[in-house]
Amino acid sequence: MSSDSDLRYDSKRPESWPKFVRRLKLIISVKATKEEIKRGMLLSALDDQTLDRLEQWVHPRSLESCSYSTLLAELDKNIVTAVNRTVQYVSFTTRRQQPGESAAAFMDALTLAGPTVGWTGEVLDDMCMHQFVAGLEDVGLQDKLFETAGLTREKALQLAVQTEATRAHKEAVRAGAGADHVHAVGGQGGKKKVVCYRCGEGHYARECPYDRNSLKCSKCQGVGHVTSVCGLGKPKGGKPKPKRKPTGTPTAAPPSPPGPRQAQPNQRVY
Repeated sequence: MSSDSDLRYDSKRPESWPKFVRRLKLIISVKATKEEIKRGMLLSALDDQTLDRLEQWVHPRSLESCSYSTLLAELDKNIVTAVNRTVQYVSFTTRRQQPGESAAAFMDALTLAGPTVGWTGEVLDDMCMHQFVAGLEDVGLQDKLFETAGLTREKALQLAVQTEATRAHKEAVRAGAGADHVHAVGGQGGKKKVVCYRCGEGHYARECPYDRNSLKCSKCQGVGHVTSVCGLGKPKGGKPKPKRKPTGTPTAAPPSPPGPRQAQPNQRVY
């Protein structure tokens, strides 16, 4: 078993507090029964910084007037809280926007986590703003916010939301630009549904799972589509494509051989 001199709490390593308490209680259970001895063993195992803090925590009482259990409870309450705040601080400062998480949801998560570290008011706003910018998934937006003068928490969130809306609009426009690969046909209630002009099923032609060469039309004998959608791929209202003219110089047809002379009315044939 460790000697009393080996039992020492280092305030620079608050995460070691639970282990220190276990060893302290084990030694006391064997060597000490009187209250003043247990209190003395506890106080002698603390470093100077922890002793100074403990005096502040129990003020206006003195350390000598407090029982062993009272001193241990004060240490537990304050050191464990400090450890928890350290964990929350690390969690906050390493928080990143998750894939699919909106800018507003990311800011809400930071706003909820900030008070667990002990931040409120302007300090909370500043910390949320800095971590929001640092943790953004969009590098382009992140650079834009870094270059924005006088950035605040509200302004950062506003610019991020606007950027998200613009991106969503562009994606919708790009999706509409591919409409030449899709044909809309009448559906129930006047609604239109998407029909693949290759296989006739309800998806975009660019997403068609069938091999183009395996689709054959019995109507036009063409390859690349089925009979039920024959003609859907042709432009509506457009002029038919001109037939390709044969290349090279056409040759004259050979003259037909002379046939027997036909008798004309009132003429004799010799």
